Amino acid sequence: MVSMWCLRVKSIRRRPMTLLGAAAATSFFVGVALFKSWTPAHVQCVASCASVGVYQILQKNEASKKLKNHRVKRFDVNFLGSNSPIEDRFVVGASNNLGATLFSVIDGHKGTHCSHYLQHHMLQHVSTALHKTGDVKDKDDLRIILNMNSTPFVVNSQAEVELQPKDGFDGNLIKGCLQKSLSLLDDSFCNAALEDIKLIQKGHSLSPDMKQRVMTAIEGACAITAVVRKDDIFVANTGDCRVVIGRETAGKTWTAVPLSDDQNAQNKAEVKRLQDAHPGETVIIENRVLGSLMPFRTFGDADFKWEKKYLQGLMTTWINYETPPYVTAEPVVTHCKIEESDRFLIIGSDGLWERVSNEEAVNVVARTQGEKKFSKKRSFFGSIFGESRDDECCRDNAATQLLWHVLGGSDTEVSQLLNVDPRVSRMYRDDITIIVVYF
Repeated sequence: MVSMWCLRVKSIRRRPMTLLGAAAATSFFVGVALFKSWTPAHVQCVASCASVGVYQILQKNEASKKLKNHRVKRFDVNFLGSNSPIEDRFVVGASNNLGATLFSVIDGHKGTHCSHYLQHHMLQHVSTALHKTGDVKDKDDLRIILNMNSTPFVVNSQAEVELQPKDGFDGNLIKGCLQKSLSLLDDSFCNAALEDIKLIQKGHSLSPDMKQRVMTAIEGACAITAVVRKDDIFVANTGDCRVVIGRETAGKTWTAVPLSDDQNAQNKAEVKRLQDAHPGETVIIENRVLGSLMPFRTFGDADFKWEKKYLQGLMTTWINYETPPYVTAEPVVTHCKIEESDRFLIIGSDGLWERVSNEEAVNVVARTQGEKKFSKKRSFFGSIFGESRDDECCRDNAATQLLWHVLGGSDTEVSQLLNVDPRVSRMYRDDITIIVVYF
């Protein structure tokens, strides 16, 4: 071994350029190690993720908005499609007269018509109803702060919206208003399409507008809306999107407080409601409504609501389709007071919650915020060849950090999921939309 080393040294001495090259290589690796060991992790993240194109893809759809608000100081948002085109939507609005900020996440299925319609009409419909309930004489002043169709969709753009909360709104009235207004919204566009169907059955030609209305009603969407006003949060849930509070407890630990329940076969109350509404029928087959629809409450999905005679000639009805409607858009509305230890709100489509638990999501967001203040330093040797992990990446936007985590939390895993063939992408992940709201 010693003789081999001596021969190697002699060889290097005979070739000074080899010695210089070895010294340069050593300096490079030492420099990389020092950089990765002592540089804040989010700076490393940009370089590491960029090397495989991951960070640019995840960052493309992220945004952060600041608000001048009694309770909400800012929100982060991000989304990632799996379906082509993406069927998820989101919309954020604010009303000075109501003193409220409104957040909606919409998860479409069978197409984009229904989710697109809800994005452009739901908050306006709710806001108008709330103004009437509160006997606000001023006109509806809802402002759309951001939605998925913002053009251009500006990365990390900042906006300040000042709200002045007003009195005169009863909590029970707000709950009732949300429940009634969203049910009426579904009735309005489903009934409009039904009138078109009746005309078509009488021989009327199908116009482009009629086709648009029918497609909106036949396709479907789940949607969840959170209204934050003063110290109150009202959540109206139709389907299996979800809202969770991140609450900091003693000892700097975190608790996930769900403000909604998924309305599917795992929800015993929903199973009972559906079975009671259709006694003697087999309405739940393989954990789905009539063996097809997974959520038990949805907007649209008129093929689970209209009488069979209106579906004949339009589409094949489902097995055991005897006593519609089988699904409803009427939301379950919950209310809670914001506590001093509540730090943030996570609103997500089911593409998020299929891959992460409430507790895990809260801990990821909490850790992201903590590490903005205290960047971790990596060991000298462990930094040389290690790839970025989910505690090191994308932490300027908590929605992006959470998205990174649910996709695997490392360069390799996230890259693999992002580069799946679009034709089979839906087999591996759903559309994912995330809003993180900070109190």
